[in-house]
Amino acid sequence: MVEQRTENPCVPGSIPGGTTFKGKAKVFPFLLLVMKYFVYIIYSDRINDFYIGQSVDVQERVKQHNSGFYHGASTKKADDWDLFWSLECESKKQAILIESHIKRMRNRNYYTNLKNYPEISKKLLQRYNDVPGSPR
Repeated sequence: MVEQRTENPCVPGSIPGGTTFKGKAKVFPFLLLVMKYFVYIIYSDRINDFYIGQSVDVQERVKQHNSGFYHGASTKKADDWDLFWSLECESKKQAILIESHIKRMRNRNYYTNLKNYPEISKKLLQRYNDVPGSPR
């Protein structure tokens, strides 16, 4: 005779939580929202410096930079960061690629031109739009 082992539902831990599912799957509407990603440039007048980053909530991120939330970050040197420029992207990957592009430029004139000439931003979005493997 072969002994069959069964899990005892009366004994806590005999069935790991989350391994059983009864009923239909629920769809949560908030999961259907598409996240928006932004590339941003902030500027500190006190230290006369720019910082480039990407986030889903630019205003909250600026508050975090001003509060010293990021320990060891270059933005900790000042607490007067203001949003200088931002760009809404179609995906996180696109935002990261545009952020990297801007950081490679390392040019204050380029940052000012991004702000003053919106067509540069449009070209960046087009350039990094059809990236293979980019989630939409």
